[in-house]
Amino acid sequence: MATPIPCPHCGGPTRIRKSEAVSNITREGVIECRNVECLWRGKYVFSMTHTLSPALAPDTSVRIPLSPQIAKRLNPEPDQ
Repeated sequence: MATPIPCPHCGGPTRIRKSEAVSNITREGVIECRNVECLWRGKYVFSMTHTLSPALAPDTSVRIPLSPQIAKRLNPEPDQ
């Protein structure tokens, strides 16, 4: 089970009220606090930013860069 994102104001649990695909790596929507003493609502964006393990069946239209740590491990600088 996923850990809920805490409310930025009261720290209480939140829930996603709406979620739409913007692209194949980004979604955006509305999130709201479930604490009845807060009830904050806001917009969120979820986007995949880095690849940690390359896909075994990659979609060539997807462009998610390798994380800097993984890129360095895969392409170490030559000794000088």
